[in-house]
Amino acid sequence: IVVLLIMSIAGGYFVWERAIATVIFEKGVSTYQQTGNIQSVKSSTIKSIGMVSSDIYWRGLTEISLLDLGGVLGSITDKNQVADSVKTQVQTLIANSVESAKKAVSIDEGNFQNWFALGRVYEVLAQNGIDGSADNARNAYAEASLRSPNNPSVSLALARLDVFDGNIMGARENINKSLELKNNYT
Repeated sequence: IVVLLIMSIAGGYFVWERAIATVIFEKGVSTYQQTGNIQSVKSSTIKSIGMVSSDIYWRGLTEISLLDLGGVLGSITDKNQVADSVKTQVQTLIANSVESAKKAVSIDEGNFQNWFALGRVYEVLAQNGIDGSADNARNAYAEASLRSPNNPSVSLALARLDVFDGNIMGARENINKSLELKNNYT
């Protein structure tokens, strides 16, 4: 009876910890949707990760970092006159995005969404001229496609990469493949 009591208390603790982490994460997302405050959702996501290291939270942190990166890059008006503090912030956000996406993949390599999130990070970096990012994005998307071969979003993402590379024929092929998988995929 004592062993069962200890096991039920320990099990209850882990269930409550996961539930609390989920509530904190959802509250941060809700706050962001209402106010647009990225730092609020970032801190609540980090707090959730501290409680339960789940691939869902790491993917969320990846998306948050990409949003933050987009905001910083969008605020740059003259690429030739970027302050060192902004350069450091961009480098930190890039590193955080890649790290959090890789962490999600390492937690659950079989999850299509984790590989797709990693591909999205590299796609954003490729769009901003970071060398080697397009190849890394293609590799991550290939892994995502292996885990979810009937998902049209992978072919569409590859089509976007083809457009960035100037490969219009490849983009058309990937768009057609996406439409073959789901004919009403807009």
